[in-house]
Amino acid sequence: MINNFYDYEIYQTDNRNYTFMSFEYAMNHGFKRNDYKFCYKGIVEASCVNEALNKLWIRHNADDRPAGKTMRSLSMSDVVTIDGIPYYCDCSRVGWSEIPAERWYR
Repeated sequence: MINNFYDYEIYQTDNRNYTFMSFEYAMNHGFKRNDYKFCYKGIVEASCVNEALNKLWIRHNADDRPAGKTMRSLSMSDVVTIDGIPYYCDCSRVGWSEIPAERWYR
């Protein structure tokens, strides 16, 4: 199996309207790109985007995670972009939901 290298960025929000809420809830309760701040960027090796997202979940929830002193662990409602495509962390329900480009890139 051939692996690819993906650029990724992590964004987190403290907006109490939808922090730690499902993707559907956030989309219906005021989700705004401007509520998110950039926290970290890196490169992940994986065979596909889904594997990359799962690897990032594990990596950014480990005790020795990157930027562990400057950002919280990867959590529900965080956004991870993979090669510029935004994904909403909806781990308690479906895993990851792709955010429509018009909702993220305005």
